[in-house]
Parts: sequence; C-alpha cells; structure tokens
Amino acid sequence: MPVERGHQQNRTKKDCYYLKEKYCYGPKRNEENTYERRTSAGLRAIFNETNIVGILKSRRISWAGHVWRAEGQIVHNITLWKPDKKRPRGRPRQRWSDRVKDDLKLMGIREGERLAKNREV
Repeated sequence: MPVERGHQQNRTKKDCYYLKEKYCYGPKRNEENTYERRTSAGLRAIFNETNIVGILKSRRISWAGHVWRAEGQIVHNITLWKPDKKRPRGRPRQRWSDRVKDDLKLMGIREGERLAKNREV
C-alpha cells in the first residue's frame, strides 16, 4: 500500500522527539565493538520516568472510566456483551475488564464503575 503524500509530512514534534530519543538512547557499542544491552533501570534513569507498568495501569483505569460513563455508546455496549459460545478448554484468557478490576483492587477501590458514573463534572 503506497504512502500518501500528506502522511509523509504529518510528523508531529512528539514523533520527532521520540525518534531522537530512540537514536540517542538506543543500543550502543562498547569498547569491544559489540552492542551493549541497556537495562530497564538504566533506561528509567535516562528518561527520568516511573516504571512503564504503572503508566499502563493508570491509563487502563482512565480509559475504563470513559467506557463506564459512555452509556448508550458502542464502546460501552461491547464491554457489556456476553458471547453465546462456550469458552475453550483450559485456562481462561485474561479479559480487559478483569485486569481493570485487579488494578482497582490493588488501589483499594471496590466500586470503580459506580464512582466513575457519579463523578463531579
């Protein structure tokens, strides 16, 4: 599929920033001229960021709030949908809603859906 001309020039400052970071902080060669692996702790120190797992959990919870408040919208209806088929044998696959509930449980929040619907605007 060919790239359209408008998409080629559609880079934002954020995209350029990430490309620069990837170039600057990507794999480096050491004295033996072999590639040196960077650890997660080393990258966190370079970027001055918290761990990526915490960021993902917070964004998942934030999106869950949007979904729970979107009554009548397709995204809300999809999360409430129950399939008609039986689940396959073996360990059940993790569902997005189960992960959200586990994240909220770790934070000590029991009724996240009710709190999201009754928030002050």
